[in-house]
Amino acid sequence: FISLGNLKKGKILIYDREREKINIIHENLFEIPTCLAISSNDKLIIIGNAKGAVSLWSIKSGFCILKFSNHILSINKVGFFKFFSRIAVSTSKDGSLKIYDLKKCIVIRTFSCASQKKNFDLFDINYTGLFIASSCKKTFKIFIWSIKKGVLIEKLTGHETYINGLFFIEKKFKILSSCRDKIFRIWKFENVNGFTYECLCELFRTNGKILFTSLNPDLKEIAFFIKNDG
Repeated sequence: FISLGNLKKGKILIYDREREKINIIHENLFEIPTCLAISSNDKLIIIGNAKGAVSLWSIKSGFCILKFSNHILSINKVGFFKFFSRIAVSTSKDGSLKIYDLKKCIVIRTFSCASQKKNFDLFDINYTGLFIASSCKKTFKIFIWSIKKGVLIEKLTGHETYINGLFFIEKKFKILSSCRDKIFRIWKFENVNGFTYECLCELFRTNGKILFTSLNPDLKEIAFFIKNDG
């Protein structure tokens, strides 16, 4: 499937390449979509909008099957767990990250922080599904929570501008983060005694500003779209 969106018209289209057919999933001028994601089984699409609502749609039927209105400001990003389409995630300008159980139709976790400057944007879930990380647009910090315990376990600082790439890499507790200051970082975590973690950070410099970052599904390769200074 290929998804296409038009923010001005509030329209999202899904193009089925095999059947050469277009399905209109979303068309609403009053609920402008801000982000979307497709489940790993290609059956569901989740959409966040400017009013703080998250809706779940069936790709096959084109109908909305579930809607959440738990955020109070615009949604920045939505997504599903890597191998479990029953669980979805959203981040918002209201400074919170929410995890949804789509089968039970409830919010099972809400994460935030004490800082007044908070606007969670990018997020990623580690390979085991036990930890989630999210970057803040205002402070350029990365927050990591234990999904099982529901607590913040680490706050990473060092970036000085907007973080445009955030991924758990390999099948270990490693995070890659990138931004436009030509630097990307790899954060390595080691469990010290079962309760606390030791974090080591490696810095790598590129030849130009990092505009976009993408991770290979095998979690072992990373690609950067870079703007050279020249």
